[in-house]
Amino acid sequence: MLYIFKKKYLIDYLGGFTDIHNHLLPGIDDGVNNSKHGIYIIKQLAEYGIENHIFTPHVMGDIYPNSSAKIENTLKNFKTQLNKQKLDNIHIKAAAEYMIDPYFDELIEKKDILTVHNNFVLIELSYFQAPINLENSVYKIINSGYQPILAHPERYIFFHTNFSKYKLLKDMGCYFQINALSLSNYYGASVKKTALNLMENKMIDFLGTDIHHSHHSRKLVNITLSKKTVELLLPVIRNNKEVFAF
Repeated sequence: MLYIFKKKYLIDYLGGFTDIHNHLLPGIDDGVNNSKHGIYIIKQLAEYGIENHIFTPHVMGDIYPNSSAKIENTLKNFKTQLNKQKLDNIHIKAAAEYMIDPYFDELIEKKDILTVHNNFVLIELSYFQAPINLENSVYKIINSGYQPILAHPERYIFFHTNFSKYKLLKDMGCYFQINALSLSNYYGASVKKTALNLMENKMIDFLGTDIHHSHHSRKLVNITLSKKTVELLLPVIRNNKEVFAF
């Protein structure tokens, strides 16, 4: 009888999981600020079986105008530091999380995009309001040969009272990536409620940690789930493992 009520921890289901959204590439955005910090978190996550990381630093024209070359060079330097730790079980690569803005439009035109895998590109929106031309931007991404993955759709409060926007983006061909911390109350009850609603409607395709620092990783390992949430989440975790396998 006690087994029925035993807490289910999210971290227990993430062995072999590929994290497609995080900010563990050091010194390049608002994520970890140095290699030591990044390696500390990677080691911490490895204890729970999370060994595959696709780094996705922010690319924002006004704040983090990171070029593909800068990201790849930072990855090369970080790999050197990571190799010194002899963590042979850790697999890493770099992509980016692109803000929908004029700078991104320029990068799309030049096809200077770091994809998460094949033609999957991770995109994000401002938390304040959706771009006026959001549908046109998504169409342009797809028409350029990419498959957009919208990062943390559950965190865009302006969509919470307009669920049809989610459906529109899905119908256009957008994939959705939920944040692990959204399965707790970390971002607030409304975000958690929307995350669960999106999963119940089978609109979530992938999972990401969106870890920026060790505070996030500490919160991650303590997330508990209901049996229903586990059932909804397992196919999503499976997608990560199958689509983004190293």
